[in-house]
Amino acid sequence: MPLHKSSTFADIITALSYTLDLDENRKLYHAWRVAILTYETSALLPGLPAKEQLFYAALLHDIGAIGYSDYVIHSPSVWPEYSVPFLSGHSTRGAAILGSIPRLEAAAEMVLDHHEWWNGAGYPNGKRGPEISPGGMLIRLADTVETIIQEIPTLTKSQLCFILEERIDQEYPKAYFEAIIAALSQNSLFENLHNYVWLPQRIQEIRTELTDETEQGETRIREVQAAIRVFAQIIDTKHQYTAGHSERVAMYAYYLGKACGLDEQKLQNLRIASLLHDAGKIAIPRWILDKPNKLTVYEFKQIRLHPLYSQQIIALISGFEQIAVVAGQHHEWLSGQGYPHGTKGNEIPFLARFVAVADAFDAIITNRSYQKARSVSTALRELAREAGTHFDPEVVRVAQQTFQTDLPRLANFSPLPSNVF
Repeated sequence: MPLHKSSTFADIITALSYTLDLDENRKLYHAWRVAILTYETSALLPGLPAKEQLFYAALLHDIGAIGYSDYVIHSPSVWPEYSVPFLSGHSTRGAAILGSIPRLEAAAEMVLDHHEWWNGAGYPNGKRGPEISPGGMLIRLADTVETIIQEIPTLTKSQLCFILEERIDQEYPKAYFEAIIAALSQNSLFENLHNYVWLPQRIQEIRTELTDETEQGETRIREVQAAIRVFAQIIDTKHQYTAGHSERVAMYAYYLGKACGLDEQKLQNLRIASLLHDAGKIAIPRWILDKPNKLTVYEFKQIRLHPLYSQQIIALISGFEQIAVVAGQHHEWLSGQGYPHGTKGNEIPFLARFVAVADAFDAIITNRSYQKARSVSTALRELAREAGTHFDPEVVRVAQQTFQTDLPRLANFSPLPSNVF
């Protein structure tokens, strides 16, 4: 299915922010709430940047914190932020990540500033007053509001106002405080922040509003490519043993698919499904992913859910419906003994069989928490042993021909070449 690039870029950013908030199977909706608060308040303040950049910056403001044992929102409200080692650097890391995505350079500056305080007591650069970018200042305030609401769900609007009022001219200026209080009073915004049905609906409405304003024509190809690559890299940071895993799986799956004669459209879908196949692992506790010995029944049940989560996440992206199904079934077995659905035989999507072989192959030849890396020949023997029960025999046969003598290298492979979009 050809991609509609203008909607795809925004959907990838929205799905990525949702994935960040899944953090170990807790649908926090932190980023979505911050983005909505930022967007609604921006209409009441002068001198702010383009709404698209502001919205994307708010969605991804904590992207630099992914890969650590505790997500920013989990830290107790009483800690001084500087005492948590990774926090003082997560704004800088987040800005660098966004800066690597064409079209988000302005958003990167806002992410860099979103923990600066009006009085100069913030981080990472101790900026004060007008030195702080207006977008970064607004995201700082929206982040604070959402964190308070998250920690005290029974809080009334008047109680929230009292708490925020005490921080005027310290964390943020009075004009920003007045604007966000006004926004919270409009269209039941304060009440709707707790409505998990309304939140995704409002995110989609904002997406539609921004499409008319900022997405005339098609988004450049390289923007979509960069966003997908960042998405894949974020997925791999969750698990200390899987750095580069998603790109390697995409590479192996691509060469297997090409050897089997897949056309360019199928190869494109295969690459993207492979890059994003483990998105659902964001929702799995790190201690389960990194456990060196045998999993308990409960732990294995958690692991078996990750393809389902992957499918749900990828399905948020326009035009990725088929890709989502492929990613969601990469752990199904031909015999029907796989997961999450127990799909078997020809019911398993053809492309998912390539992802399954590529995923298993990379897992065998790289270090994992539960085993050390083994040789290519050992990996091929294991694949052959499970051909017909676990893996598609034809894909395994092609793997033996393709990888036996000349294993491809990432240095010579582009996960998303421009000519496939």
